Amino acid sequence: MKKLLLTVIASLALCGGMFAQHTTHWPELDPIVNPYDMSDLFVAFVQIDGIAVDGDSHYADLEIAVFQQENNVCRGHDFMVFHPEFDDPYPIIEVSVFRNLSNDAHPVYFKMYDHATGIEYTTCAVYMDGVSIETISCGEDHTELYNAYPSNLETGLLLDFTTPPTQYLPITGYGTSDGGYYLVASPIGEINPVFVTHMLENSYDLYWFNQSGDVNGNQWMNYKAEHFNLEGGKGYLYANSQDVTLEFTNDPYEGDGVVQLDYDEAAPLGLAGVNLIGNPFAETAYITERAFYVMNPEGSAIIASEGNAIAPMQGIFVIAEGEGEEVTFSTTEPLSREEMISIDLTMGRSLVDRAIVTFGETHSMPKFQIMSSAAKVYFEQNDKDFAVIQAEAKGEMPVNFKAEQNGSFTLVFNAENANFSYLHLIDHMSNHDVDLLVDPNYCFDACTTDPTSRFTLVYQKEYTGVDESFGFLSNGNLLIYVDGEATLQVVDVTGRILSTETFSGSYNKAINEASGVYMLRLIQGEKVRTQKIVIK
Repeated sequence: MKKLLLTVIASLALCGGMFAQHTTHWPELDPIVNPYDMSDLFVAFVQIDGIAVDGDSHYADLEIAVFQQENNVCRGHDFMVFHPEFDDPYPIIEVSVFRNLSNDAHPVYFKMYDHATGIEYTTCAVYMDGVSIETISCGEDHTELYNAYPSNLETGLLLDFTTPPTQYLPITGYGTSDGGYYLVASPIGEINPVFVTHMLENSYDLYWFNQSGDVNGNQWMNYKAEHFNLEGGKGYLYANSQDVTLEFTNDPYEGDGVVQLDYDEAAPLGLAGVNLIGNPFAETAYITERAFYVMNPEGSAIIASEGNAIAPMQGIFVIAEGEGEEVTFSTTEPLSREEMISIDLTMGRSLVDRAIVTFGETHSMPKFQIMSSAAKVYFEQNDKDFAVIQAEAKGEMPVNFKAEQNGSFTLVFNAENANFSYLHLIDHMSNHDVDLLVDPNYCFDACTTDPTSRFTLVYQKEYTGVDESFGFLSNGNLLIYVDGEATLQVVDVTGRILSTETFSGSYNKAINEASGVYMLRLIQGEKVRTQKIVIK
């Protein structure tokens, strides 16, 4: 009797069902045409998160889709035919599947969408006669995938759907004051942007970067001109006119994090080796073997990264120096952060560029700008421009600056991760000598016609010996004992040098400065030590 009833329901499915059907959740799916044909209908039983959908549930809102992957293009068919009057613990779902008429076996995948809750489910397990398999493969003998009704509700094909995890990426619309472009990446491997919730809504931009360019020389490949899938380990440029939250729904990437880099020696515009890649993991990852570029907070400029952490779903630019290179993303945080001086260039409230001096093993990184900017700050060595450069613990570093428009700018120096006894910026145009240990911000006006070799950074890593407190106050006198000759400078909180004296062996003199906080700077050859004192 039950088999007869199932046959009746199957015929209803063939006619489209007895009640109104929802608008499909998969409008972009290609229709199934030859060489793919439909097999006969078969019965599937559905469980969600391991619990059977019973007759009291809203199973009429559920929609099943069958996908077949061919040449990286999802093709499939969606359908939603249920019988609301069939009172059985398991709803009967009529599903059409592929018949493979080609010489190659193609796996078949199932997905389900719940119109009542808005949740899309992917197949957790497919059971064929009690045997769990991840996908079903059409045989090379061109037989139908499955063409038999089960004799009872305990056998046959069971689709067990489990709620997949979702990663969320908030995007601020460029229609607002804080919106801009984002470098994004997929945390779940390859995915069609159609299936990334909200990605293709409103007015949007979506590009991948090609260092070689197209026939017209363009490096940005527009999704609107030619559709593409988001691939794991690659980065993409994205913007939306409205505030949206992108939702990547599927199992997170679990690979080794290795991403191959492209290198085209003939790439135009000096872009040989420039790659836009992305964190493939659904958690923070790290790169330690090279420096890289990120998008600034305003979404208007590509700048050097201060650290080596890449947030989930974040894209970055790296530069290969030759063919066959690769980058490894690791989810293990490095033990320590590298010592550096970062130089942020701001105009108004916007961060427009960044240059970095490192004192470790990070490779130098060439200057790279792919978006227009109000100005840039960089280092020049051997007729090449760099955004990141290595340095010794003491020296002078020419800092180049180029204004692309007239205006007021600020250089913001951050050396919190490195100890310096001396850190000064020399402005050769205004003849200012700025003590950056006192004030790390330097404001100035610039014109597009100004010479680029405007600044010099003079620095000395702080002495880290055990005897760092060299001066003592006793009855109003400052006492210092050293081996050999030394120079003592007294500096106020503004960085102004109040006095400079050279002595040998010992120093014992009264302090005549007003009450306040001062810095003592003791110079002995290449060793420079500093000490704070408080005069009451």
